[in-house]
Amino acid sequence: MKRIKIIALGLFCLVVESTVVGQNIDAKEPNVVGKFQIQLTKPWLHGLLNVKTTYSRISVETHKLDYIKVEVIDLQSAVDRYRDLSPSRWDAQEVPFFYSENENEVVIKETAEDTTGLLLRIKVPESFSAKLDSEGESIFVFDLAGQVEAVTITSDITLTRISGSTVVNSESGNINASYKDVSSRYPHALSTTKGNIKLVLPSHSSTHVFVSYEHGKVASEFSFFRKGKSERGDNFAGIKIGSGEASIGLTTYYGDVNIYKN
Repeated sequence: MKRIKIIALGLFCLVVESTVVGQNIDAKEPNVVGKFQIQLTKPWLHGLLNVKTTYSRISVETHKLDYIKVEVIDLQSAVDRYRDLSPSRWDAQEVPFFYSENENEVVIKETAEDTTGLLLRIKVPESFSAKLDSEGESIFVFDLAGQVEAVTITSDITLTRISGSTVVNSESGNINASYKDVSSRYPHALSTTKGNIKLVLPSHSSTHVFVSYEHGKVASEFSFFRKGKSERGDNFAGIKIGSGEASIGLTTYYGDVNIYKN
């Protein structure tokens, strides 16, 4: 297990860059309070990134390198600086995360009780899978070809240009998923209790989409082959795209489901 100490913008790190994380960051310039790399013992193997936070947002994307790169960004202080308030509370302090690495499974966790306003921006090799758990904040995943498991209680989950297995759940947040390709080798399940689901699929997909919902509405740019009540009594809708080799299950109880072509 290794504790991450990043003092005055980076003990154990490279020179800090001001890097914008697109839609993940509201301020004009993020306040990067730490940046470090995690070397992999067996970089040629498929790896797993395992991240658990309570109050920190998580953003995962890929790069063409054989190590993991992590930036810790203080979103709240980045916003505060434009209000002439104090700089980041994490400057010249130990950034509250530790990591461990074993056989290409990398675990990152918080070490402080309150990390509100922090974003973990993580870049992993293209072959990596991710298991992400953020109890109170949003999760973003970009371009992963490996398996994705993501769980959050109160916030949204956004998956962009993914192509591996997806098992995603949010208690009261929305789920937005855009697939680059839908693999028939893996299961795909997106579920939320009180949120909406937005699904974007390539028009050339070969996929069945099964929707289970209670009180919301379902709309699709693809044609339904069935819509009505399931054997359990809940509302059900089915879509077949192409030969329907892959399968995606969508479940919501109090939200709407919208399915789009790309």
